[in-house]
This record gives sequence, C-alpha cells and structure tokens, in this order.
Amino acid sequence: MFKKTSLALAVAGFTLAGNAIAAPSVNISGFVDLGLEHFSGDETGLIFKGFNSPQGNNDDRNLAMNNPVVSRFIVSGTEEHANGWTTGYHIEQEVNALDDGGASFNTRQGYISLSKDKHNITVGSQWSPLFEYSAWNAMKTEGHGYGAYYYTACELPGSLTCGLRNDSTINYTYGGGGYSTDPITFTVAAHIGEDDRVNNESGITGVTVGGAASFGQVTVNAAYVQSIVSEAEGTNVAAPSLASVGAKFRANDQLELGFNYQTVDKDNAADEKRNSMSIGGMYNVSPDLSIHAGFGLGDDDDDSEVESNVYAQVIQSVSDTFHIRLELEQVSAKTYKDVNDDGIETLESGDDTVVAVYLRQSF
Repeated sequence: MFKKTSLALAVAGFTLAGNAIAAPSVNISGFVDLGLEHFSGDETGLIFKGFNSPQGNNDDRNLAMNNPVVSRFIVSGTEEHANGWTTGYHIEQEVNALDDGGASFNTRQGYISLSKDKHNITVGSQWSPLFEYSAWNAMKTEGHGYGAYYYTACELPGSLTCGLRNDSTINYTYGGGGYSTDPITFTVAAHIGEDDRVNNESGITGVTVGGAASFGQVTVNAAYVQSIVSEAEGTNVAAPSLASVGAKFRANDQLELGFNYQTVDKDNAADEKRNSMSIGGMYNVSPDLSIHAGFGLGDDDDDSEVESNVYAQVIQSVSDTFHIRLELEQVSAKTYKDVNDDGIETLESGDDTVVAVYLRQSF
C-alpha cells in the first residue's frame, strides 16, 4: 500500500570479504495510519477495538482515535554476491503515533534473508506463514475484519497466537510464497523459543508448514501449525495444533474470491476441537477505488460459537502515497464470559460492531 524510496547508499564497509558485487542498498519507507473508531457491543473478545488509543475504547466510551494497523518506520535492503546468493535485511519498527507518554517504538519485524533462484531463507521476527497461506484467501482488511480467524488462530500459544507475526523464526520458502501465484510454492518454519509458558522447556516450540499450487485463475493452499512441548518435571502442557485449507479464484483483473477453513485441536483433557470458516472477495472498482467484503463463522466442542462475522473495507486512493479507508466489522458470538457464584464461567451471547475511518500517508 505504499511505495519504497531507494536511497541506494554505497557503504563499502558492508561488503562480505570482497564477495559482494555491490554494497547493500538502503531503502527507507513507512507510513502514518490514524483513524477515528466507533465501537458498540458486548465485548465478545473477537474485535480488537481501541488499539493504541491512549485510553482504549469500549461500549461506554464508543469513540476513540486509534491505530490498529500501527504506523511504522522501515529500513530494508539487499546485497548481491558473486556466488549467486543475495542477502537482505528488514527492520520494521511500529510507532505509537497517538500516546506521547507511551512506548514510542516496538519491533514489528526484524530479519535477515538469504535467497538464490527460487530458494529463500529468512531468520528473525516476521509474518506468520499461516496468515499468508490461510487468512489472506478471504480476509484482506487492514485493521479490523478477522473475528472468525482470531477465533481459531488465537488458540495457539506464544507468538503463534492469532497467526499474525512470529517473534523468532527460521523460514525456508521455495517459490514466491503464499501471496504469489507461482505454480508450486511452500514454506517450512521452525519457531525458536516462541512459547511464553514457563513450563515448556523446548527450544523449538512450534513448526509451521504451508503450501500452495496455482492452476490458471485458481490457487489452492493449505497450512499446518504444530506447537511443540518439552514439559518441565511434574507439569502437563498442552500442545495445540491448527490445520487450514483454502483457495482463491481470480475471476479477472478486478475481482478475486476466496475462502479458508481452519480447525484447531486444543490438546486438552476433553479432546475439544474448534473450527472456523470465512469467505470473501476483493473488487477493484477503478485503479483508485477498491472494495473488500466477507463473512465468517465458527464453532467449538465447548459450545461456544461465532454465529456470524461480517466485515468490509473500502479504500479510496487520493494519490500513490495517500488513501482514505473505511472499515466495518460485526460479530455475533457465544463466548464464556460471566462467572457465577461458584466461580464457573458461563456462556453468554453477544454482539459487537466497529466502524472506523482512517487516513494513511506513506513515504
């Protein structure tokens, strides 16, 4: 959604033992993304409202200025080597542009890459393969619009949770990855020490495998995430897993349709499963106007349920670097919220709605 401005700085000291063809490039990019959000509802927990708002947002407050996409500053670049390999780096800092008394910078992504031909290795904090091989089929909203996806993906532990970015991961990708339309592409990721549960003593705490095949206008894909546990003595730590299948259909240059289905094995004593499904479409009305909308639902063996998750987004580009965006999400769900006199949580039905308008200036 934003352009990169290559400064192509020649820093001779960065060459690798004379093996580099040219010094690494330096690309500086980023954006400021801010919006005004209205929220009303029963706090189902499936809409992340008031993100980065100084005082948050809730049904009583109902209006806040927020930053769910998170404004960011990015420095990246690549360096070509005589042996045919290309190395690269990517440092992405999220910037809280609203709360001048809060933390200004947090690491969003930071990794080193090594690539040659169709082979690519990335080491560090980076996007989850689950997101690109699953959610991106039917969910392309910028901030809100992931209620059904969170319902299943947030059952995973550590930085695997919610399936967005992974803290410390080594990825190998063949081909262009889950966002591409390569005939065959796949990713294998080893998650290193990403489980924050103190009783899991494993070094590799998870593995993700994702793959996709494209046939003309159709892409089919699948992903699998397995939490790995080495239990501390005398403890019992769950090792949940998630499996996903999905597809995308590019009807023409303007219209794309897709769906994804996810199922989670909670690995608990009751052997419970949780499932979600989403369908969505993206339509480019014109080069400057795009519309995205979708629908999701989910169910669980514990009787909780996402009865409906409706989401939509409209983006009007004013220039190559500035856009206005409208987002809408509605969730109807049964979740465990109330606690009775015996301290036992009970199911409660609820509805949440969020509507927001955002401005984005990229550089």
